[in-house]
Amino acid sequence: MRYIFVHTYEEDENDENDNDAFSADVFMTDAFFSELLQSLQTQTRRASKDENTLRNRQLIDKYITNFCALFHFQRITIPGIASNLEAYIARQMLTAYINNAEMRSGTHLRSCLNIFFDV
Repeated sequence: MRYIFVHTYEEDENDENDNDAFSADVFMTDAFFSELLQSLQTQTRRASKDENTLRNRQLIDKYITNFCALFHFQRITIPGIASNLEAYIARQMLTAYINNAEMRSGTHLRSCLNIFFDV
């Protein structure tokens, strides 16, 4: 997830067209994390016509191959129907990212204020 977001932000900085600026808020959903988990598996995903699912898959597919190569990740197979497990883990991942963002943003703001006020 971080790999995808960091690289997307870097590409946005290099892109002169600001109309299509990347917003992580759009992708911070259970559905995105679930698609991310599914993309790390060897099983094929069902075709979808849902606009959000297609947008999530497009972003993930753009970076997943480089991620797997860089981190020597081999896709796994989860036997049986794993949709409940994926949904549960996706919710945990989303909650962890949101909690971490909330905790870290306060720390970062405090350190910026300390620098600004020379404390």
